[in-house]
This record gives sequence, C-alpha cells and structure tokens, in this order.
Amino acid sequence: MLGKNESIADRIIRLVVGLILLALAIWLVTGWLQIVLYILAIIALITAATGWCLVYKLCGCGTMKKDAAAPAAPAPEHAEHQHEEESVTESEEPLMDEKVTPEAPAETPVEETPAEPEEKKE
Repeated sequence: MLGKNESIADRIIRLVVGLILLALAIWLVTGWLQIVLYILAIIALITAATGWCLVYKLCGCGTMKKDAAAPAAPAPEHAEHQHEEESVTESEEPLMDEKVTPEAPAETPVEETPAEPEEKKE
C-alpha cells in the first residue's frame, strides 16, 4: 500500500477545491474547459480521499510530518552491527596524512653460480 504524504489540512483543502471545481464543471462551464475541470476535480478528490499525491512522491516532498511518516528506529542489535561495519571500512582506508606506498614484489632468490677462474696469459 502507498504511504500517505498529505497532512489533514492538505486533504481538507483538496476536498474543498475538488468540490468547487466539480460544481463549476457541472453548472457554469461548457466545452473543453468543462472536461479539464472534471479531470482536475477528480484528481483533487481522489488525492484527498487517499492522502497520497503522485506529484509529492515524484519530487520527494509532502505535507505529512516527518516523525509520523518515518519508519521506526532499527533494533539496537542491527544498529550496533551497522556501526561495526562502518568502523571496519574506515580503518581499512589510509588517512590523508599517511604516506601510501605500494608493497614491493617479493624478490625471488637467484642462485649464484661460481665463476670459473680466468687463466693468466703471459
């Protein structure tokens, strides 16, 4: 189910505006403007009834209070576990002041062969 993102005051305003637009469309306006008013009235009445607005959802805003719409705080065990993961990743990264040098490749031992003595020429 969709979460509500409209406050009670917002829903009441939408209900009143929707009823006014519907009344205008029924009794005063004709033609293409009547169709536009019907559509706007239906949208206002539906959002007032459901408490959810697509435009608010798309822009990431709403008139509902944050503490009422926010999910419950995570369990203490989960919060501690999350903190441990953050500390591990932070300790793996070098600090700005530390000098980072790549590790030298391990040297393979080279067997030295004894050199043959040179003969003296006279």
